[in-house]
Amino acid sequence: MDYHPSYKPVSRSRLVLFIAFLTIFTAYKSQQLTYHDFKSLLPALNQEDWKSAYKASGKLLASAENDTSELHALVVYVHLYAGAGLVAQRQMSYKKLKKDVFRFLGQKIIMPAHPISNKDGALNQTKLECNDTLSAGFCAAANKAGSTILCFEKFDF
Repeated sequence: MDYHPSYKPVSRSRLVLFIAFLTIFTAYKSQQLTYHDFKSLLPALNQEDWKSAYKASGKLLASAENDTSELHALVVYVHLYAGAGLVAQRQMSYKKLKKDVFRFLGQKIIMPAHPISNKDGALNQTKLECNDTLSAGFCAAANKAGSTILCFEKFDF
């Protein structure tokens, strides 16, 4: 068989190296988030350091694109919540956050638990309403000071 004059056969070691790289890259892209990954976000959230929380959660989500675990769903919420904090502080445009939000369309998101309340307008608490035709829950998740609402959560049962 005649080969093109510039053809150089691939050595076995290069082929093995290429397959190893491909395997590592595939494993990296398909990793699952761990509880340790989630816990690593908590200091930034507790300090309301939205920029650090947003950046770190974004890196975690990018490293586990195919993850469908509940930890992934928690990190998605952290990412969106921190993004809302950045928008509230005018460190990110709403347009950029909206673009980021839509990439999670159809994915599971787990929101944090809040105490149940019967007060209207209570922040970081879930108010339940029940009538003959509908039961609903509503929560306004805010920063620690209660000066900025970062997320409205409404549930119809």
